[in-house]
Amino acid sequence: MNTKKYLYAFIAVIASGFLYFSYSPNVKEFADKRDAEEATKNVLSLYLEDGMLGLITLSKECYENDDISKHHCLLIDIASGFWDKSVTNAMRLPAEEYFDDEAIIKRVLEHDKSKRFTSENIQTYIGDASEIVKERLVIEWDLQKHKLNSDE
Repeated sequence: MNTKKYLYAFIAVIASGFLYFSYSPNVKEFADKRDAEEATKNVLSLYLEDGMLGLITLSKECYENDDISKHHCLLIDIASGFWDKSVTNAMRLPAEEYFDDEAIIKRVLEHDKSKRFTSENIQTYIGDASEIVKERLVIEWDLQKHKLNSDE
């Protein structure tokens, strides 16, 4: 009789575990969400001040500076590229080749002295970070669009 009781308890634990894991949200949190949001904020602000040339200059200076993490430069490139593609698609213009995924990957690999990055993990990272950038651009646009109308 005791064996039956343990068997039922075991089945109940297994069933509850299955239900918990099958119905709990399986959301993968992007580890660098704050950094991606901050990069998006800075990229949009610079774009509204200096345009696409300002973003390209920022990217080049970032990669040339050994004191700045190439991870940070990558986030700047991702946010800049996503913004560029959004704007140029809306205007039916070609996107800036400097921010193409392949160009970003090449740039990161050239400047990554720690050899932390590979083409594959950069591509995955671009996809993950782009989702954060996409969400944050809407918020930042609402916060910063007034800069277009000011004479500052």
